[in-house]
Amino acid sequence: MRPGTMRAPARAIRTSTISDDGRRIYVALDGTKRIAVYDPMARELVETFRIGEAERRVEDLEVVPGRNDAVVVSLNPGPGGSRNKGIAAFVEGVALPKIAPGPTNAISYSDDPTVLFGHNSAFSPHTTMLTLSVDLSSDGGVERGQPIASRKTIRSIAT
Repeated sequence: MRPGTMRAPARAIRTSTISDDGRRIYVALDGTKRIAVYDPMARELVETFRIGEAERRVEDLEVVPGRNDAVVVSLNPGPGGSRNKGIAAFVEGVALPKIAPGPTNAISYSDDPTVLFGHNSAFSPHTTMLTLSVDLSSDGGVERGQPIASRKTIRSIAT
Protein backbone atom coordinates (compact mmCIF):
# COMPACT_ATOMS: atom_id res chain seq x y z
CA MET A 1 0.00 0.00 0.00
CA ARG A 2 1.17 3.49 -0.69
CA PRO A 3 0.14 6.75 1.00
CA GLY A 4 -3.04 8.13 -0.45
CA THR A 5 -4.92 4.84 -0.77
CA MET A 6 -7.23 3.36 1.82
CA ARG A 7 -7.53 -0.25 0.74
CA ALA A 8 -6.21 -3.34 2.43
CA PRO A 9 -7.29 -6.85 1.46
CA ALA A 10 -9.59 -8.21 4.17
CA ARG A 11 -7.46 -11.35 4.47
CA ALA A 12 -4.47 -9.15 5.33
CA ILE A 13 -6.15 -7.54 8.36
CA ARG A 14 -5.28 -9.20 11.67
CA THR A 15 -7.02 -6.68 13.94
CA SER A 16 -7.78 -2.97 14.02
CA THR A 17 -8.67 -0.18 16.44
CA ILE A 18 -9.65 3.47 16.22
CA SER A 19 -8.47 6.46 18.25
CA ASP A 20 -10.86 8.18 20.69
CA ASP A 21 -11.11 11.23 18.46
CA GLY A 22 -11.83 9.13 15.35
CA ARG A 23 -8.89 10.66 13.47
CA ARG A 24 -6.79 7.51 13.18
CA ILE A 25 -7.49 3.86 12.44
CA TYR A 26 -4.65 1.46 13.21
CA VAL A 27 -4.73 -1.78 11.21
CA ALA A 28 -2.42 -4.72 11.94
CA LEU A 29 -1.52 -6.22 8.59
CA ASP A 30 -1.20 -9.96 9.03
CA GLY A 31 1.91 -11.52 7.57
CA THR A 32 3.69 -8.20 7.02
CA LYS A 33 4.89 -7.34 10.54
CA ARG A 34 3.46 -3.86 9.93
CA ILE A 35 0.75 -1.58 11.21
CA ALA A 36 -1.02 0.73 8.78
CA VAL A 37 -2.34 4.08 10.03
CA TYR A 38 -5.32 5.56 8.21
CA ASP A 39 -7.02 8.93 8.35
CA PRO A 40 -10.70 8.00 7.89
CA MET A 41 -11.83 11.59 7.28
CA ALA A 42 -9.40 12.10 4.39
CA ARG A 43 -9.74 8.41 3.39
CA GLU A 44 -5.96 8.19 3.16
CA LEU A 45 -3.16 6.00 4.36
CA VAL A 46 -0.99 8.15 6.63
CA GLU A 47 1.89 5.73 7.20
CA THR A 48 2.89 2.16 7.88
CA PHE A 49 5.47 1.07 10.41
CA ARG A 50 7.24 -2.17 11.34
CA ILE A 51 6.59 -3.72 14.72
CA GLY A 52 10.10 -5.05 15.16
CA GLU A 53 11.90 -8.32 14.68
CA ALA A 54 11.07 -10.55 11.75
CA GLU A 55 9.31 -13.19 13.86
CA ARG A 56 6.85 -10.78 15.43
CA ARG A 57 3.28 -10.04 14.43
CA VAL A 58 0.35 -8.32 16.15
CA GLU A 59 -1.90 -10.37 18.42
CA ASP A 60 -3.89 -7.45 19.86
CA LEU A 61 -3.80 -3.68 19.44
CA GLU A 62 -5.08 -0.71 21.48
CA VAL A 63 -4.83 3.04 20.88
CA VAL A 64 -3.73 4.92 24.00
CA PRO A 65 -6.78 6.79 25.38
CA GLY A 66 -6.66 10.52 24.65
CA ARG A 67 -3.94 10.10 22.02
CA ASN A 68 -4.22 9.41 18.30
CA ASP A 69 -0.48 8.95 17.77
CA ALA A 70 0.25 6.13 20.22
CA VAL A 71 -0.64 2.43 20.30
CA VAL A 72 0.14 -0.54 22.50
CA VAL A 73 0.61 -3.90 20.79
CA SER A 74 0.54 -7.47 22.07
CA LEU A 75 3.22 -9.28 20.08
CA ASN A 76 2.98 -12.78 18.66
CA PRO A 77 5.74 -14.67 16.85
CA GLY A 78 3.41 -16.08 14.23
CA PRO A 79 2.39 -19.64 13.33
CA GLY A 80 3.96 -22.37 15.42
CA GLY A 81 5.32 -20.11 18.16
CA SER A 82 4.26 -19.07 21.62
CA ARG A 83 1.47 -16.52 21.54
CA ASN A 84 3.23 -14.29 24.04
CA LYS A 85 6.19 -12.25 22.81
CA GLY A 86 5.44 -9.28 25.06
CA ILE A 87 3.65 -5.94 25.00
CA ALA A 88 5.22 -2.95 23.21
CA ALA A 89 4.26 0.72 22.81
CA PHE A 90 4.73 2.85 19.70
CA VAL A 91 4.50 6.65 19.41
CA GLU A 92 4.22 8.03 15.88
CA GLY A 93 5.36 4.64 14.58
CA VAL A 94 8.49 4.51 16.74
CA ALA A 95 8.90 1.64 19.21
CA LEU A 96 9.62 2.62 22.80
CA PRO A 97 12.46 0.68 24.45
CA LYS A 98 10.65 -1.07 27.32
CA ILE A 99 8.70 -4.20 26.34
CA ALA A 100 6.74 -6.06 29.01
CA PRO A 101 7.18 -9.84 28.90
CA GLY A 102 4.24 -12.24 28.36
CA PRO A 103 2.24 -14.29 29.01
CA THR A 104 -0.25 -11.72 27.77
CA ASN A 105 -1.84 -11.69 24.35
CA ALA A 106 -5.10 -9.81 24.96
CA ILE A 107 -5.02 -6.22 26.16
CA SER A 108 -7.53 -3.53 27.08
CA TYR A 109 -7.25 -0.10 28.65
CA SER A 110 -8.59 1.03 31.99
CA ASP A 111 -9.93 4.58 32.32
CA ASP A 112 -6.36 5.66 33.02
CA PRO A 113 -4.11 5.89 29.91
CA THR A 114 -1.13 4.73 31.97
CA VAL A 115 -2.81 1.50 33.08
CA LEU A 116 -3.48 -1.38 30.71
CA PHE A 117 -5.00 -4.75 31.58
CA GLY A 118 -3.59 -7.88 30.02
CA HIS A 119 -4.39 -11.56 30.06
CA ASN A 120 -3.76 -14.73 28.14
CA SER A 121 -6.96 -15.23 26.16
CA ALA A 122 -6.50 -19.02 26.11
CA PHE A 123 -7.79 -20.25 29.46
CA SER A 124 -5.17 -22.54 30.86
CA PRO A 125 -4.08 -23.33 34.43
CA HIS A 126 -1.55 -20.52 34.01
CA THR A 127 -3.98 -17.80 32.91
CA THR A 128 -3.54 -14.64 34.92
CA MET A 129 -4.97 -11.17 34.50
CA LEU A 130 -2.50 -8.44 35.32
CA THR A 131 -1.92 -4.73 35.14
CA LEU A 132 0.62 -3.19 32.79
CA SER A 133 2.13 0.26 33.24
CA VAL A 134 2.44 2.42 30.11
CA ASP A 135 4.97 5.27 29.91
CA LEU A 136 5.02 7.16 26.58
CA SER A 137 8.24 9.10 27.22
CA SER A 138 11.10 8.47 24.79
CA ASP A 139 12.79 6.09 27.27
CA GLY A 140 9.49 4.50 28.36
CA GLY A 141 7.31 1.73 27.07
CA VAL A 142 5.32 -1.00 28.80
CA GLU A 143 6.21 -2.65 32.08
CA ARG A 144 4.57 -5.62 33.71
CA GLY A 145 2.58 -4.86 36.85
CA GLN A 146 0.95 -7.01 39.46
CA PRO A 147 -1.32 -9.99 38.80
CA ILE A 148 -4.93 -9.10 39.66
CA ALA A 149 -6.74 -12.38 39.09
CA SER A 150 -5.84 -16.00 38.46
CA ARG A 151 -7.83 -18.59 36.51
CA LYS A 152 -9.20 -19.90 39.82
CA THR A 153 -10.44 -16.42 40.80
CA ILE A 154 -11.95 -15.82 37.35
CA ARG A 155 -13.74 -19.17 37.48
CA SER A 156 -15.18 -18.45 40.95
CA ILE A 157 -16.51 -15.06 39.76
CA ALA A 158 -18.11 -16.65 36.69
CA THR A 159 -20.00 -19.28 38.68
